[in-house]
Amino acid sequence: QQQQQQQMQSQQQTSSSMGGGCSGLGESAVVHIDLAGNRITDAGVTSLLDQLVAPLDWARGLESLDLSGNRQLTGAALLPLCALLTRFALPRLRCLRLGGLALAETFITDLLHSAEPVCGSLEELDLSFLGIGRGGAATPAAAAALLTNCYVLRVLDISGNHFQAEAIAEVMEALADHGSVRTLHLAHNAAQWCPGSGGPAQLLGECARGRWPIRGQSPVLASRGRSPKGKSKSPKGKSKSKSPKGKSPKKSSPRSGAPPPQQTASQLPPQGGAL
Repeated sequence: QQQQQQQMQSQQQTSSSMGGGCSGLGESAVVHIDLAGNRITDAGVTSLLDQLVAPLDWARGLESLDLSGNRQLTGAALLPLCALLTRFALPRLRCLRLGGLALAETFITDLLHSAEPVCGSLEELDLSFLGIGRGGAATPAAAAALLTNCYVLRVLDISGNHFQAEAIAEVMEALADHGSVRTLHLAHNAAQWCPGSGGPAQLLGECARGRWPIRGQSPVLASRGRSPKGKSKSPKGKSKSKSPKGKSPKKSSPRSGAPPPQQTASQLPPQGGAL
């Protein structure tokens, strides 16, 4: 009995000291939740998210939430997360990782709209391998709209999706507004990268320099510096054009002392690069 009483007293002292420590901090002691790469079901995640505000009281101080790689999760498990984001119940959230979840694209669009209240504090956003863009341009447009207000975003992962060239351009525009992103993941995007425009590297370079054409203008022509009608000078003057009267064109001799003609920037073939 004496041993039991001593154990009970020690447990009470431990619990009181822990409570005093948390109250001294003034905020929740738990700031990172990492459940990535597990086999958690919808029921488990729903139960956890429902208790973040009460009784756990972790929501106010939570800074990172990682649920990526849990292939058994569906949109039903993240409904409480959408509610927390909409109510601004996660004011300190800096890192949100949802890569690799089996989510419907319509739900992803709703989730992106729900994240707007906290986008000003996000520093890392993982939306990889969600199938964004498979059903159309609505979800990529919602992602670009969210990124417009992510002023302190440092890391963005949208790899493994279906971002087309125009959607990538919208993302580049959104990121260029504040210029805070330092790491951008675009690998494994099933996108049409405008064949002949020099590949992803040149396309992103043009976007970063603010040279993306007006919507409706061909990005291929813009990246090559060609006119909308598609007229361009042939390199090195090898192509021959027929004269109006069917006569063969005369070769013009260069003036004495004149330097040989050089290729202009629009005549040079585009240089593609691996991203």
